[in-house]
This record gives sequence, C-alpha cells and structure tokens, in this order.
Amino acid sequence: MIEPSPMRTTLLLLCLGAGCASRADTPTTGPSQRRTLTESQALTVIERTLYEKGTLPARAFPVETELGSIIADVRLTGSPNAIEWVSDEDRSREAKGLPVSRADEPLRIVSARANTDGVSVLVLDSGAYDYETNPQLIQRGAPDIGEAEERLRRDIGEYIEYLSVQGTL
Repeated sequence: MIEPSPMRTTLLLLCLGAGCASRADTPTTGPSQRRTLTESQALTVIERTLYEKGTLPARAFPVETELGSIIADVRLTGSPNAIEWVSDEDRSREAKGLPVSRADEPLRIVSARANTDGVSVLVLDSGAYDYETNPQLIQRGAPDIGEAEERLRRDIGEYIEYLSVQGTL
C-alpha cells in the first residue's frame, strides 16, 4: 500500500475546504418581496411627468363611463383628458368594470363623459407597475422601484404623444 504524501493530503484538505466554503458563502436569494407603486407615489410621478411634458395636472375629476361613475385621479388642464390610477382598493369599489392594464400590453384608454363633454381617460392599473424590494433578486435582474417609475413615466409620455397626434391636448 502506498502512503499518501503530505503534499497530497494538504491539497485534498484544501480542495475539500474550498468546496465547503464556496457552498457556505453562496448567498441565498431569499423570498420575493414584490410591491406595487402606491397611489401617492404614482400620482407624484404622473404629475411630475405631466409638468415635464408641458401639461398642468388637476386632481379629482368625476367622469361617467359606460361602466359607471369614477373620479379620475388627474385631469389634464385645458383638455378633455384624464388619468385614472386603479389600485386594488379602487378595483374593488368604483372601478370594477374598468379594463385591466398590464405592463406588456398597449395602454388602455376609455371614453367617458364629464357634464356634457366627451373625455378620454387613460387607465393605469397598479399591478402593471410592480417592483422587487429584495436586493438579491434586484441584482439578478428583477425590476426595482426606479424601473417601475420609469415605466410609468414612459406610459404617461406615450399618452401625451397620442393626445398631441389626436389634436386633443
């Protein structure tokens, strides 16, 4: 029988130790901590984006859709257009019939009436603007709050561009 050399024993121990250390040092990702933008956060981003696009926002604009009455969160001053941020709470109360918007789908715009005027209402569903708060999952590519806010800014910008092309802004 051949005796193992001290060098082989040392290398074997080093390799075993390195293998154990790499498994123990590998960080776990942990559970997902997904959230959606709150209505307050979303309205702040919406209003700021409208200002940047040269449009003045106004709040609390009651409109009548074919599915019932809602209070659109933001009215675009000087135009027959509004934006409704639909939270889960809104969906269970007044906005039951409004279309659900998703991050990977076209914007949802519904026709409504305010007094006797026709109104175009952009429907933004809070679920389309979710983000991850677990830093390990963010490092692996999950969207963070900045990306959710950027998606919202992009959608507001596209709505403003649409209204400009339609001549209703």
